[in-house]
Amino acid sequence: MAEGSPMNRIVLLTDGGIESLVTASLILKDVQRTSSTLDRFTLGCQIDHSNECPELVSSRKSCIEAQSNLIDSEATEFMPRNASLISVLARAIEHAGPKGRLYWPVRCGTEVHLLQKTMDAVTALIRLNTIITGSPGPELILPMIDLDHEQVTELAGELDAPLQSGWPCRSSSVSPCTSCASCMAWDSALTASGLILVRTEMSREGP
Repeated sequence: MAEGSPMNRIVLLTDGGIESLVTASLILKDVQRTSSTLDRFTLGCQIDHSNECPELVSSRKSCIEAQSNLIDSEATEFMPRNASLISVLARAIEHAGPKGRLYWPVRCGTEVHLLQKTMDAVTALIRLNTIITGSPGPELILPMIDLDHEQVTELAGELDAPLQSGWPCRSSSVSPCTSCASCMAWDSALTASGLILVRTEMSREGP
């Protein structure tokens, strides 16, 4: 590669959640199917900017690192807590390069307003990047965008995703509370899909 040439990578955005885990499993499948030679990079960050940012520490951080290992990332970087959506995507685009691929596991389900707001932000940022760099890339892939919880867990089963590496809780990054809306939704979806989330003891240390 000539000096000064941009690095092109496959970049996974992840908050350690189950959507991020399934996306990492999709990356692994795509890399194996296409024999891609692109390096992989993991960016730990807030995924759903419509809710309060979880702390990317302790067991949640361990899930991010496990997902990074799953796709054989060359490195993992963590964005500051409460970094804006624009700054997260701008950093991801920088890491992906003009011919890379950016996997963003944001999930809007059937919330049309949230879906439109998300797509507007993405379109505006990519358009700005094109104006600045003269490049239309990287390719943006949103595999979870319109899926509900059950569809995500069904896909997890099809991909044989290691569910112990997906964090279900939005209330705690140390131990699943089992009572928040996120925990209950994932428990119901996993049960409906015939899957079990085995909770193992993970790191409880800080960042």
